[in-house]
Amino acid sequence: MTRVTNSIIISHQDDDEGMVQDSTRVTTSHQSLSIDRLHVMIQQESTTFRCDDYFHSFLSSNIVQPTEDHFQRGRTCTWLYEVVDTYEASREVVAYAISYFDRFMSSILQEENVSVRASFTQLVALAALRLAIRIYHSSNIPSEHLDQMSTGKFSTQMLDAMEINMLSTLEWHLFPPTAVGFVHELLRVVVPSYEWTNGIGDLFEHARFFTELSVRDYSLCVHPVTPSMVAFASVLNTLEMNHVPAQLPDGFFESFLEEATAISPMLSMDEPLIGNIRLQLLSLYVQSTRSQQVRFVPFPICANPVLASHP
Repeated sequence: MTRVTNSIIISHQDDDEGMVQDSTRVTTSHQSLSIDRLHVMIQQESTTFRCDDYFHSFLSSNIVQPTEDHFQRGRTCTWLYEVVDTYEASREVVAYAISYFDRFMSSILQEENVSVRASFTQLVALAALRLAIRIYHSSNIPSEHLDQMSTGKFSTQMLDAMEINMLSTLEWHLFPPTAVGFVHELLRVVVPSYEWTNGIGDLFEHARFFTELSVRDYSLCVHPVTPSMVAFASVLNTLEMNHVPAQLPDGFFESFLEEATAISPMLSMDEPLIGNIRLQLLSLYVQSTRSQQVRFVPFPICANPVLASHP
């Protein structure tokens, strides 16, 4: 399946110059827009919004060896999802908040003699969520409710100060491309969103769940892994869910692979890092409650399927 194009022939009769023909091929606007967005997002994720591995950098520069969850990142993600679910806010808010958290921690841990305590990471996490909600979902969660969630540990003034510090450290780069955003745009390149059938809609929802799981895993949020790779791997894993492929348009899989690789050579099934990401996402999925609701089988068209059947 290839992108749809329309040929438009425009004729104009002029008394002095005679017949003038102008032939133009117009690519469907939504697909062109998605392709343009994807190119910009991929550039952003590797430059402005790149997050380096701050944990192992911190580990190598400290005599006292911290544990993997020294920064309480895993527990922080779980808590953030609980908050947005309680207030029925968009779960993508957590992806933005964790982006702020990771990039802020990566920046400050480059300084010498930095001491990071649990209370500090809690303050950073709460300020990051507070900031993300102000920008992306201000109507659902009043900021005073967030301030109360610290149970008196942090004052409003402390949270305000941390927000200002975070804004300055991040240089006001507050609109990072997210994995679920990449999923949406990648699917739109192949099938217009207004033409999404139940099959495409189901594919998007299941892939979105994989991207939400990825936010909890530190290794899937720092360089060299990127949100676009997570999105691509999430779609591939979802395609191996046995009830999805039959509902998709003919040729969807081939077209998806072709378009994704054309946008970035890293979005390829032959890329080893993609295979590693798929395995890690599957591991997270198996640990989740949703894994008990869906049976996986290898999708025949996928090379080197990583998903195995289970009861």
